[in-house]
This record gives sequence, structure tokens and C-alpha cells, in this order.
Amino acid sequence: MRRIIPVMLLLMWSATLNSQLAFGQAVDPDALFKEARTAAFDAKDYDKAITLSLQVLSIVPDYHEVREFLGRVYYWDGQNTNAKIVLSEVLSSQPSRTLARSSLADIYLEEQSYQRTIALLDEGLQSAPANVDFLFKKGLALERLNNPRDAVSLYRRVQKLQPTHPFAGDRLQNLGVNALNWVAGAQFSYTGFSNNIDPWQIGTVNVTRKTGNGDFTLTANYGTRFGLVDQEIELSGYPVFSEKLYGFASFAVSSNEFFPQYRAAASIFRAFPRRTEVELGFRFLSFKALDVPIYTLSVSKYATRYRFSARTFYSVTSENTTFTALLSGRRFFSNTNTFVELRAGYGSTNSQFNTQVNVDRLTSFEISGIFQKELARRMLLTLEFGFFNEEFVSAATRERYQSLIGIQYAF
Repeated sequence: MRRIIPVMLLLMWSATLNSQLAFGQAVDPDALFKEARTAAFDAKDYDKAITLSLQVLSIVPDYHEVREFLGRVYYWDGQNTNAKIVLSEVLSSQPSRTLARSSLADIYLEEQSYQRTIALLDEGLQSAPANVDFLFKKGLALERLNNPRDAVSLYRRVQKLQPTHPFAGDRLQNLGVNALNWVAGAQFSYTGFSNNIDPWQIGTVNVTRKTGNGDFTLTANYGTRFGLVDQEIELSGYPVFSEKLYGFASFAVSSNEFFPQYRAAASIFRAFPRRTEVELGFRFLSFKALDVPIYTLSVSKYATRYRFSARTFYSVTSENTTFTALLSGRRFFSNTNTFVELRAGYGSTNSQFNTQVNVDRLTSFEISGIFQKELARRMLLTLEFGFFNEEFVSAATRERYQSLIGIQYAF
């Protein structure tokens, strides 16, 4: 009965259309197509979207974009047979329509017609050899045909073309290619000043365990500042809740010479359409004389080889209220492990906020650059250099220079 409804509605639309034409009233196919898209994407009313699309095609039979859309809506509505017929018609007249080919490949994958999937995508790859969607779906078909070697080759090609692809890395990991479940790391940072202040130095070692439920890290920090020596132990993790939702949590304790006596953090990350990610988080630092709560919000946008982020930090204490904004841009290269990042920020809340001195400052401007390179499949090198102009007393500033070198090894 449900499938009869679009036909009945189409007959009613046709009668209305004939009436409009008889009286010389113009019917705008583009307006009908727009209404159909609204019905499908916003209201999820697929019956209405199908009916409107059929009406448009009764006016303009060669409106291939509408026919492609109709095939996709049939698929979303579970009408695979109709979807295959319509999408095949589109490709028969316009083989270059990538969206129709990709949608038809989805149907073949769902129906476990893997050889048909590969043949369909190979035809598309002849004219579009760098289409990551075709390459990835062909990899899925090969993987399900028990051909993991060729699937891995395609997934790696996808990562090379689009390092931020949301699923290629997961497939490689599931195939055991990236089954390096432990990562050990060490880094050293050196902070110098433009005046006679003694330099600061911090060394860090950590070990990370990668699991299906997220990554979990144990970190030890050892630092010297102002002639003081301090140690800090931190446990942190990125638990995964679902495909689009994951979190971050950490807790650290120190011997309380200049690190916070206790430090805690929690964030929730949510992925949204158009490869956008939002983080909402809370940080808490407990010093000898002051407790500092920090609230943070960030928005990140991923493109093929880029990530752009905007982040804010906001803190209210018994002493004052502080705010900082940070902007960053990252350019990926062969994969997400190799990149260059530039970051700039202004405000009074420090993004690391790991000493009492940072709590006391009035304002700060910072700019930094980060370079990370995959030296081998198991090893990463990280270099960072930053400049800070800080104000602690009104109209009196100091300049701070920070450099960092780090190495990670997976096993």
C-alpha cells in the first residue's frame, strides 16, 4: 500500500500540471526539484521527494541531476530495485556522473555483489583515477572478497590522496596493517627568555596503549624552573563511545613545586557533517594558594589535506576572569602523521596553564610552529618552536622562546 501512494500522488500532480498548462500557468522544474530536496534532506519525506522528482522528469525527461537524485532517494527509502534501474539509466546516458556511480556501488556492496561493485568502480576510475570514494569502495569490495593485500594498497592510496579520510585508517587498522598497539615516546622542551631569567627545562616520557575502545597513556614529567625541581605523573585517555562521539580525560599529580598539585581534564568530541568536529571541555588545576577552573570550546574543520581550528579558553577565579582565543591551521602530507602546523593566540588564559606563573600573567600573545614527520613506519619526529610576549605588570612585558623535540616509537 505504501508503494502505491507515490503513484497516486503522481497522478494527482499530473492532473494538476495538465490543468496548469491548460490555463497557461508556468511550472518551474527547478522550484519543484528544490522542494523535493527539502522533503528528502530536511523532512526525510521520501514519498514526497519521489513524487516531486517524477513530476519534474515528466516535464524535463533529460534532467539528469533530478534522475540521479531520484535514484538515491529510492535507495534511502529501501527501494533498491527502482534505485538500480534509475541510477543505471543515468550512467547509461552520462557515465561521468560520479554521485550516481558511487550510490549504485553502495547498493551492490549492500547486496554483496562485490564483483559487480568492482566492475562498476573500475569503469569510473578509468576517467577519474584519483577519485577517493571509488578507490575506498573498491577496497571494501576486495576486502570482502578475501583479497586484503589489494584492499590495503587501495586504502593506502586513499590516505595518500586524502590524509584526513575518515575511514581508510580504520580499515587498515582492522586488517592488522597498523596493529602496533603500543607507542613509547620521549620529548624535551627548553624555554629561554629575553632578560636574565634562568631557562626552564622539562623532560617527558610516556607510553600509550591503543585499544578498540580508545588510546590510554601514562606520562611522567620532570622539570626545572626558578631553581626548583618538580615531578608529575599523569594518566590520560581518549575513550571512543561511537563512530561520531569520543572523549578525553586525564588526571595528574605532582610534588607541587611549580606544577599544579593536582590537574584534571575532561572533554567530549562530536563529529558533525561536512567533516566538522566540536569539542566542549573542562580543566581544573589546584595550586597551593589557588584553584583554577578552565572551560574550553573548539571547532575544527577538515579538508582534503588541511585542518583549521578555533579554540577558546575561559576561566573565572577569586582573583580574576581570563579569556584566550587560539587559531591554528595544519597541512597534512603523505598521511595524518606528517604535517606542518601554525598556531597563534591572544589572551590571558594559558593553553597549557601548568605553572602558577601562567596564572598570574595579565595578557599574552603567542605564535608557534609545529613540524611532525614519519621517519619510518614505526617512528615519528616532532619539532616545535614558539614565541610568547607576556605582560605581568601593566605596560611591562617579557619575551619567552620555547622549543621542543620529541620522538615516538610504535611496537
